[in-house]
Amino acid sequence: MPFGAPDTVAAASTVTAILFDREALTDLTSRSPTLLFSFFYEELTRHAITREWVLLHGRRSASERMAYFLYETSARLRAMGLIQGYDFDCPLTQEDVADLLGLSSVHLNRTLQSLRRRGLVIWEGTHIKLKHPDGLARLAHFNPEFIRIAEEFAARAEISTSS
Repeated sequence: MPFGAPDTVAAASTVTAILFDREALTDLTSRSPTLLFSFFYEELTRHAITREWVLLHGRRSASERMAYFLYETSARLRAMGLIQGYDFDCPLTQEDVADLLGLSSVHLNRTLQSLRRRGLVIWEGTHIKLKHPDGLARLAHFNPEFIRIAEEFAARAEISTSS
């Protein structure tokens, strides 16, 4: 690896991973500028999201972090066409989410209770419903540009699967 070890990935559900030969990928992208552009776009998007998560841990309150996690998760699932609206199943435990957000389980639970009292979210077992997504996005200081990009991606994905 020219830039060190690859990212560590943990699956929250069953996945199938396929090793892709670097030379074959290089050959494929040299023959398809659109595919190469897609990889660059994905990488730039990933870096923008990483910057947001650094900010998330450095400057945002526990409520803002939790709101960000919930809103971003729903935005990503909608962009991939995996959900309609703002209801989704989350296979992560509250302890997993606490680790992700840099909170103790107790603090995460208190934060979740606060979001529930404010009428923003329902989290029962593995099911999450964003009751007031716009309010959650505002609390999270969620970048509207990310929302626009996610919605545009979802529309493109819908067109490509219906064709």
